[in-house]
Amino acid sequence: MQRTEHQFWKRAEVARLLELVESERRYFQEIVAALPVAVAVASRDGALRAANPAFRKLFALAAGEAPQVNVQGLFPGSPAVDWIREVIDTGASIEDCELMVGDGAQARHFLLMVDRAPAWQQEQREEALLTVIEIQRDQDVPETEQEPEEEPESEAAAAPPASPPEIERAKRRAIERLSARVAHVANNLLMIIGGYGEEILESLPEGDVRRTGMAEILRAAERLARITRDLNALTVAREYEAAPFDVAQWMRAHMGDWAACGVDTELPDRGLRALASAELLRQIVFEAARYLQTQLGEEARLRLRARAAGAERLEARLEWAGAELGDEARERFFEPFAGEKVGADPPLGLAGLVNSWEKLGGALQLEEHALAIECPRAAEEAQGQAALLLVEDEPGIRGLLKRALEREGFPVVEAGSAQEALDAWQSREGAPAALITDLTLPGISGGDLAGRLRQRWPELPVLFISGYTGDQALAAAAAGAGLEERTRFLHKPFTAARLLEEVKKLISG
Repeated sequence: MQRTEHQFWKRAEVARLLELVESERRYFQEIVAALPVAVAVASRDGALRAANPAFRKLFALAAGEAPQVNVQGLFPGSPAVDWIREVIDTGASIEDCELMVGDGAQARHFLLMVDRAPAWQQEQREEALLTVIEIQRDQDVPETEQEPEEEPESEAAAAPPASPPEIERAKRRAIERLSARVAHVANNLLMIIGGYGEEILESLPEGDVRRTGMAEILRAAERLARITRDLNALTVAREYEAAPFDVAQWMRAHMGDWAACGVDTELPDRGLRALASAELLRQIVFEAARYLQTQLGEEARLRLRARAAGAERLEARLEWAGAELGDEARERFFEPFAGEKVGADPPLGLAGLVNSWEKLGGALQLEEHALAIECPRAAEEAQGQAALLLVEDEPGIRGLLKRALEREGFPVVEAGSAQEALDAWQSREGAPAALITDLTLPGISGGDLAGRLRQRWPELPVLFISGYTGDQALAAAAAGAGLEERTRFLHKPFTAARLLEEVKKLISG
C-alpha cells in the first residue's frame, strides 16, 4: 500500500522542527525585549496583549500587569482605540500621532505609531503593533495659555522674530521627531535583516564563499543598530542620578583628561559644590571640547572654569580664545553626528546629552566665546563633618559605593588612584573621616596610600576593599581578624548594607 506524504515524517524530524520553531520564537522575543523603544501589541478593542520592558518602564507597569491594561487608560480621551481598529481593518499604518496626557506642568507628550501585527498562524486574533516615544518638553519654556492666532494688522503689529534660543529649541524638536520616526522604521527593518540573515548564514555550508558576504551584511546591520540606539537617545533621555559633588575635586580628578583634550582648567574656590551627575558633566565637557577642537583649529585655547551663579545655581564655562567659531559650526553645535568620525561613524555628540542634562535641572547655552553649562548648586558641607576618602580605580564600582555612602548622609571625596587621592586632600584641613580604598591601584597601592596618610594622621580609620590581594600578610591578618586597630578588610563582592556596616563600625570605634 502506498504511504501518504505525511507518513514519511519521523518523530525525530518533527521534534527537531518544533525545536527550531521554538528557537526562532525565543530569538525574536529577545530582540523585542532588548529594543530601547517602547513597543506593545494590542487587540482591536485596545487591550494590551504584551509589552516589552521599555514600554512597561515608560508607563510604570509591573511585569505581569500589561494584560490588564487598555490603551484607552494610557491615553484617556484620545482616539487611540479607533486608530488601532482602522489599522487592523485596512492594513495601512498610522504614523506620528501626537497625544497629550495630563494638564499643566505635569502633562506628558507622546508620539504614537500603529502598525498591523503580522498573523504568524491561521485564525490568529487580529492585533496591532504600537510604538510609543515620549517627547521631552522644553524645561525652560514657561507654561502659558494659548491665545487664538490673529492676523497682524500691520508689520508693526507682527510678532517679533524668534530669539536664537527659541530657534534652537524648535530645531531640536524637529530633529527629535525625525529621529524617532527613523529609529522606529530602522528597528523594524533590522529585525527582518538580522533574523533572516542569521537563518541564511546557518543554512550555508562551511567553506561557502557566500558566508563571508552574509557575515558582512550582519556586521553592517549591527553597526546600523548602534546608530538607531543613538537616535533613540535624542528623544528618550538616559537616566542619570544627581548627587552633590565638590567641583574643584571633580576638575582635579579629570585634569589629565582635560589636558589631553587641549583644555586648561581653572579651579574654583574651595567648597563650591554641584547637585548634578558628575559623569554626565564630564561627557558634556568632553564632547564639546572634541567638537570645538575640530572647528577652531590648533591655534585655539580652551579653558574650563566654574563659579557660583547665585545661591541656588552653578555655572561651568568652557571658553575659547584665539579663533572664531563660524556661523555654520554654531548652527551644528547641538546637532547629532556633527563632529568628526570616531572609528567608522561620527559620534552622536552633545545632541544625545542635552535631554538628560535638562532632566536634572541643568541648561546649556552657546555664547560668543563660551559654552555655559548651568546646573543646581548643592549646599556646602556642614562644618565639622569630615568627608570619607573613597579610592577605587574601577569607575562603575566607585560610583556605586559613592551613591550608597551619600544616601546614608556621608559626604564623599572620590579618586581613581592613590595620587589623585593625595592631590584631592592636599587643600583640605584635617583628616578624612575614614579612608576606603582598593588595595590594587595603578601606581601607588592602597596599602602604601594608607601608610602615607597615617604618617599625618596616625589614628585614621582605614577600610581596605579588594577581590584579591597580593599582600599575604594583610590577607592572613584579615582572615584571622588580626588587623591592626582602626583597620578593617572587606572582600569583594559585598553589598551596600555590608559596606555601611563596616564604615559605621570604623568611625564609631
